[in-house]
Amino acid sequence: MSESLPTLVLLIRDLGYGGAQRQLVTLARGLHGRRFVVTVVSFYGGPLAAELEAAGVPQIILGKRSRWDLAGFTLRLARALRCLRPALIHGYLAESNLMALLLKPFCGWPKVVWGVRDSESDARQWGLLGRASLRLNCLLSRFADAIIGNSESGRRWYQARGFPRDETRFVVVPNGIDVERFLPQPALAPDPGKTVFGIIGRLNPMKDHATFLDAAARVAQDHPDVRFEVIGDGPPAVLAELQARAKDLPVSWHAARADLENVYPRLSAVVSSSAFGEGFSNVLAEAMACGVPVIATDVGDASVVLGDIGLLCPPRDPEALLRRAEERAGARCRDAGVSRARPRRTRRAGRARPRACRRKLHRASSARAHRRGAGTRAACGAATGRPRRAHRSNLTSPRCPPRSPGFCSAPPDSAPAGPR
Repeated sequence: MSESLPTLVLLIRDLGYGGAQRQLVTLARGLHGRRFVVTVVSFYGGPLAAELEAAGVPQIILGKRSRWDLAGFTLRLARALRCLRPALIHGYLAESNLMALLLKPFCGWPKVVWGVRDSESDARQWGLLGRASLRLNCLLSRFADAIIGNSESGRRWYQARGFPRDETRFVVVPNGIDVERFLPQPALAPDPGKTVFGIIGRLNPMKDHATFLDAAARVAQDHPDVRFEVIGDGPPAVLAELQARAKDLPVSWHAARADLENVYPRLSAVVSSSAFGEGFSNVLAEAMACGVPVIATDVGDASVVLGDIGLLCPPRDPEALLRRAEERAGARCRDAGVSRARPRRTRRAGRARPRACRRKLHRASSARAHRRGAGTRAACGAATGRPRRAHRSNLTSPRCPPRSPGFCSAPPDSAPAGPR
């Protein structure tokens, strides 16, 4: 039966513990053998390759040696695509989008769908090559058969820089969350008198760990029993700098890990201090699915994801983040903390919030919606030359937190940082 299905290539730079990478793995497992014969092609590979292998999803790792390994890498990618002869190539992130489009003539002229996973490019971090990549994406975006973004804020940002304004070609499909995996686990929750704040994401200026640590220093002064967890990878120099900044603080440092469903329930609150660039954050939605309160900066679609459930503050503002954290630090237990997060709510309503959040996530972001929802329809539409706009029921609503994004982690050690 699979022989009669069209071939879909999911193209991505690496398979590290990043938000885009985790969404790609979820999509590949959901579509393979059902709507497409899926093959994942990555420049560098990474730890999430094991999940694809366990799910029986074919993959090709091209073994790109460095950002300057261009000629040999391009030749290997062209050979792989020519062998696969896909009906559809779905790129994830800027460099993959470009390669999918440029190699289209060499593998049978498949339909090409671009994936936009952020709300603002971080190209300026990567020098000349990064800026050139962004410029090429803006110039060539009109040649993509369809573009799928995961946030309304991202679509607006890219459209203002030359991406197609036709909403039938540039659709928004919020990230999907597997609510059978991410669910409350009361047995793992901290003791009622203990408060643990956690930040999950790669050690990158976009995530702004410095603001998190500045706010943590102030919270620790007034609440010496509060503890902090930093979970994520990054360049050794960046890690050393952040650890030096927090040397007198009760902070524990942990490498990126795959079993986040067992991490969120151990926290009193999850903090996202991102300064820019977040599209639809996996971390926010996954934490909410686990019934864990969230404090987030108002970046990307965070306000849409949280609705009236989480706590928002401006980016790059340690004082505002401090005030939100102190609201949580003053709580004696998790349920009481949720009710006190907004004093105008009643205690009863506060206790209902994690449950209400989970009901919304079940409706808007279940794994079933990801398998047969707007993302599949958009991809199938692109494969047939008729990209369709995502159904309204699968889009983010103004007050309903939908399907997942954004915990991003550094690429694996073998993958050099920056544009490729």
